Amino acid sequence: MLIHGYVPQNFGHSIIIPLMKDRRADALQLANYRGIFLSPVFPKLFVVCLSSTFGIFLTRYNLQFGFKKNSGCASAIFVAQQVIQHFNKNGSTVYLSALDASKAFDRVDHNMLVNKLVSCGTPWCFIWIIKNWNTKLNAC
Repeated sequence: MLIHGYVPQNFGHSIIIPLMKDRRADALQLANYRGIFLSPVFPKLFVVCLSSTFGIFLTRYNLQFGFKKNSGCASAIFVAQQVIQHFNKNGSTVYLSALDASKAFDRVDHNMLVNKLVSCGTPWCFIWIIKNWNTKLNAC
């Protein structure tokens, strides 16, 4: 796949199983369900291999918490708490604004993203895998 930059048509297709969030809630309301993806093992293994080989091209900023090894939501919350405690301890008022960026990646201009990857020196074989895999996922 890396040599040709090609992702097979059904590669990574998953089955979505709806699970109720709360069994006491109304079973007829869609908001009471969350989807669980059952995915084949091979695509997961392939993603791990891609991540270990090309992950260095995807992490650029120390202040980035998401999509970064050994980091995530808990790290971001810890940093926010430390900053708030620091300023409160020193007598300052702290204002916090939060933004729900769910589905944010769906709104990213993918051509700009590819250009950014190219400017970072990301190998073309990896860029083509990302582009082709994303195109197949959006076609489903």
